[in-house]
Amino acid sequence: MRKLLLVLALGIAVAAVWKGMDGGAMPLTGKSSSAEDRQVQALEEKFQVAQKRLAQAERAAGVSGLDTSGDAAAALSEAEQVEKSLRRLQGELTESAAMARAKELLGEVQEFRRRTGS
Repeated sequence: MRKLLLVLALGIAVAAVWKGMDGGAMPLTGKSSSAEDRQVQALEEKFQVAQKRLAQAERAAGVSGLDTSGDAAAALSEAEQVEKSLRRLQGELTESAAMARAKELLGEVQEFRRRTGS
């Protein structure tokens, strides 16, 4: 019974730290990410979704031979929207950490669009 309680307590502690690393409050310090960081993070997540959608469309086309050009076009369009939003957001950012993260993400998006020819 004691071991079960210990394992349960350890699991709760791990879950709390994991949740803190997931964008909420920073683990152990209680500091939350700024609004600017969250804006850049939201665009980063959108870009990751677009990358995954394109990869899924490419796999589906390769495996089944189905026409997935609509899915691919939607993913590329989403990447384009992320780039536009990032450019707009860069003019509004004031925190150096958020500015650096946005610049890095913009470079990744531009490289992705260059590779895909969009």
